[in-house]
Amino acid sequence: ETNIKNSNGKVTVAIPAFCFGSGDVRVDDDRLRLMEAQISAMHEMSKAYPRFLSFCVTYSPALQRISLKSREKIISPHLRNPKIFHSEKSQALVHSLQADLVSGRIALFVGAEISVPSGLPSWSGLIEQICKAAGSSFPTQGTLSQMLDSAERARNALGSKFHTSLRQALSYTDHVKPCPNLTHYFLASLPQNTIVTTNFDTLLETAIRSLKKAVFTISTPSEVAKAPMGDRHTNMLKVCGDVTAPDQIVFTKTEFDNYFANKPAVATLLRGLLLNRTFLFLGYSLSDPNLHVVLNEISSLLKDARRPAYVVSFDATDEQIQSFQSRGIHVLKI
Repeated sequence: ETNIKNSNGKVTVAIPAFCFGSGDVRVDDDRLRLMEAQISAMHEMSKAYPRFLSFCVTYSPALQRISLKSREKIISPHLRNPKIFHSEKSQALVHSLQADLVSGRIALFVGAEISVPSGLPSWSGLIEQICKAAGSSFPTQGTLSQMLDSAERARNALGSKFHTSLRQALSYTDHVKPCPNLTHYFLASLPQNTIVTTNFDTLLETAIRSLKKAVFTISTPSEVAKAPMGDRHTNMLKVCGDVTAPDQIVFTKTEFDNYFANKPAVATLLRGLLLNRTFLFLGYSLSDPNLHVVLNEISSLLKDARRPAYVVSFDATDEQIQSFQSRGIHVLKI
């Protein structure tokens, strides 16, 4: 208690849902009352210790729906005029996003920032480390184009040593492997069966499996054909490849520019998702070069799909918000 009260930062704790049995599809009154009791206890703890942030980790879509319904009843009355978002428009967008989440129409698009607390670099940090390994310069205050050019030069300079340098930058050595953090576990508990990511690491897959969920990784055309259907699996589309598969890595602008041509099956799957799902971009800085390269490829698809898409930001400028809106993406500024 003393440590929490005197802490200068936030203390985040993930609390697993318990006493719910197998987590099947039932949403009955007994389960609602049990979840409401857990959510209420977490809420009282947060009021007693303002620096104490807690959330409930569930292990099935049914339990996540129960959790959302309980939070709506227990916590929403205390947030009639919340200052979490900077405009009434953002508040309305969040309600629409929540409805899509409950209905299972959300597809997460996850970036490198969620893995930074696990000790991994951001996308620009990864480029900097690869440049250092190659002995080439990195433009610390450079433009998007300059960063991407430096990544291309570094990869070409490393040649066959690139994958080894990538694994070392991501701490994937024979003796050391990074571990998932609370954000990974929270995302893993959400009621969705599709995640798209530009991350090379496998931390989100590890978190999903630890919650006793099945996850199927897709980064090759053959894996697209084998992807399971239904809600019992989470399909993880890794558009930049996987650290465990060196021949599938997409790292440079040239590789991104040729992405749809070189991987037509994966591109077709991504197009289908963009037409049918609401995309939520998480773990990206709005100045992230990786995000801009991806958006350059899919922004026209987002407009054609006429489906909403969202990105969460803590420091978006008005200019950035307008730029993203022109690409069909709503910025939720927290």
